[in-house]
Amino acid sequence: TFYGPVASALIAKLKQFKYPYVVILPEADEVMQLIDNGINAIHGELNLPETYLNARVEQASLVATTRTDIANTSIVFTVRGITKTTPVIATARDSDSKDVLRLAGSSRVLDLTHLMSETLARRAIGGNELIHVIGNIDDLLIAEVDASKTNLVGIDYVTAQRQTSVSIVGFWDRGTFQVGEQDSKIESHSLLVMAGSKAQLDEFNRLYCHDIQTSEHKPVIIIGGGRVGRATARALARRGIDYRIVEQMPERVPDSDKYILGSASDKNILRQAGIDKAPTVIITTKDDETNTYLTIFSRLLRPDIQIICRASLETSVAGLHRAGSDIVMSYASMGSNALFNLLQRS
Repeated sequence: TFYGPVASALIAKLKQFKYPYVVILPEADEVMQLIDNGINAIHGELNLPETYLNARVEQASLVATTRTDIANTSIVFTVRGITKTTPVIATARDSDSKDVLRLAGSSRVLDLTHLMSETLARRAIGGNELIHVIGNIDDLLIAEVDASKTNLVGIDYVTAQRQTSVSIVGFWDRGTFQVGEQDSKIESHSLLVMAGSKAQLDEFNRLYCHDIQTSEHKPVIIIGGGRVGRATARALARRGIDYRIVEQMPERVPDSDKYILGSASDKNILRQAGIDKAPTVIITTKDDETNTYLTIFSRLLRPDIQIICRASLETSVAGLHRAGSDIVMSYASMGSNALFNLLQRS
């Protein structure tokens, strides 16, 4: 029901796996433009049942709506007046909207802000544990670990695999996932992906925990005090990691020693936030050009700091890696993956 970064990334995935789709829009000129660009689109008012009947909603495998919370609620309610069986997935910007969307008939509500913030916080260096569990399949845990905090850097994959009882599935290298092969080398910027039982992961954590430096107990810097920045701070706090938020809008800065009022493009502000000793800086603004600038600026001030960055557009990911980000999380990719997984009942 909306053509934006999430829908664009989702459509690419739907085309790849040969799922038919259609975008419904109330703006006729935008529909014509999408059709000219090879995107399947139809025109219709989003609050009229006829629109969804024309789109054959009763035969659809999924309705995905990624508009504002109020618009999504109206869309869900309208679709539910036609069919009770077609799954309807809605995104939510505010946590208070989740219950409203469920009451309107949404099969599932996706809080992409929460999803993004949890992922950004999970990737940050800090705390007393080297390993971060990211998921599980029954008793098998899937986890990530920053290779630079182990003594595995510089050795080949096979040797690294023999040194631990966990299974090293592969590693993230500047945004690209690679399956571990015999001649693969583990670099300092690699993020290892491992699988094992809780006991095996605990053993790994004990063996390598001594490599955590005192700098990692310094606060993590979060640039941006918007919804994603604040949610990331809460996620870090749940992990027991201290933080400082740099925000230039006074209305977003409460009376708290956790906040620094000022521009992150001012090196004095970043030094006030502790960039000289911080283990990680997380850049959360929604403007990709600003994030590219702040990535280069942070890398200039601290060549050895871990930089984690949010990207609004999928096309910005490679550029942010080139600018110096260690980890880039794409809002569009995360949202489209979540919707596609739900389409496959996963």
